[in-house]
Amino acid sequence: MLIAKALWFVQCLIRRDCKLSPRRGAPTLSRERDNLTGLSRRLVIKVAAAGLALTALPAFAAERVKIRDLWAGGGQFSPLAEKMAGAMIEMQGYMAPPLKPEIDFFVLTRIPMAFCPYCDTEAAWPDDLILVFIDHAISPVPFNDLIRVSGRLEIGTKTDAATGFVSRARLLGAAFERV
Repeated sequence: MLIAKALWFVQCLIRRDCKLSPRRGAPTLSRERDNLTGLSRRLVIKVAAAGLALTALPAFAAERVKIRDLWAGGGQFSPLAEKMAGAMIEMQGYMAPPLKPEIDFFVLTRIPMAFCPYCDTEAAWPDDLILVFIDHAISPVPFNDLIRVSGRLEIGTKTDAATGFVSRARLLGAAFERV
């Protein structure tokens, strides 16, 4: 209802023939109409409404991908991973316990892990993880809280200069939220 009134008011302003009602002070449209002008005004209003609706969308449209969908087997990337390389994607998983309290990166795993997968030489790295880099320092969430992460997918073996971690797949410029 509020949107309809707002659009009606915009149409009134476009027509430039608004009159204020002496009783309520509400804008009213004059009764005179020109079909051609009315049609173009309707088009302008529809385009404006569509523009407003598009601004409500997120800044990027990320495709949802599962961690397992990145791999084809034998350590090879899947066709989907190769297609999505460089694109914004969204994944769900669990934050592996980090090395320090303030972090700007973490490991996203498919299942909750109560131990740090890269701290103990006895622990084997899981085959279903992805390294996530965030633009600013954050406080980690508990290892068993499901999170949703969005970022730009980068694939290929790479050693991070700051951390020394070797990763095959990464999310860059990522953001996350609890699910």
